[in-house]
Amino acid sequence: MNNNYLEFNNWAFQYYLERNSVSNLGTLAIEVTEIENYCKENDCDLKFKEIINYDWSKLLHHETNNIPKYFGLIALQCFAASRMQYDGISKTGINDYQTRFNEVTGITNTQELQSKFKSEFTGNPIQEKIWIEAKKFLSNMDFEIHIPNPSNGAGRYVQYPTSGIIY
Repeated sequence: MNNNYLEFNNWAFQYYLERNSVSNLGTLAIEVTEIENYCKENDCDLKFKEIINYDWSKLLHHETNNIPKYFGLIALQCFAASRMQYDGISKTGINDYQTRFNEVTGITNTQELQSKFKSEFTGNPIQEKIWIEAKKFLSNMDFEIHIPNPSNGAGRYVQYPTSGIIY
């Protein structure tokens, strides 16, 4: 089994570049079949230690080829949201999304996932920081991505991956 997160991250980044047109409003949503095909071609199950075991703030660092390490996480989050739609779930409930994301990634429980979302980095929850940084990074490359504004309360962390999904 080839579970190399950096390879997956590079693939996700290239997918986003190819899918989104320069100077147009783009999306970070991802097609279910694209991830499934990636997994088949690369003998991968999406259970990356970088997502399960590590603090996600480590994903804010860039690889040697200057690609931020968070694009793989964003792709996994969007894949979980897309799978809900693909499987016919008619609305995006917070618990439904979190359960699906845990199934996709191998995170063992919702409390662990919430802890990862809430982990603070420079005064902001890491989930918000990663999505905001991705938007800035792509904007610097002339790719405009819309993401929801940070919010409070229920759904504040799952609003990012689910915002590109139309029900």
